[in-house]
Amino acid sequence: MQLFFSNRLHLVKPDLNIYNFCLQQLKVLPPEALFVDDKEENVEAAQKLGMKAILFSDYDSLVEDLKAQTAWSECGKIAFTQKSDLLSV
Repeated sequence: MQLFFSNRLHLVKPDLNIYNFCLQQLKVLPPEALFVDDKEENVEAAQKLGMKAILFSDYDSLVEDLKAQTAWSECGKIAFTQKSDLLSV
């Protein structure tokens, strides 16, 4: 598992540089990543790069949204955010 802390990287979402940095570190292409965030502008930025992205509202909705992702099982790495953290699971 890799953790990315925006305050340590001196990058913040929705700056595209943070998404590109994480994709490079994870060695995945944007379509191979799934991004989850509770802020619409961050989700839109990830989508702009070609990442699959989900706007988080609550746990149950997230589970349903993940199930609905047709490429869920195809994702090599999954990027989740909680506040300023990005992680790969």
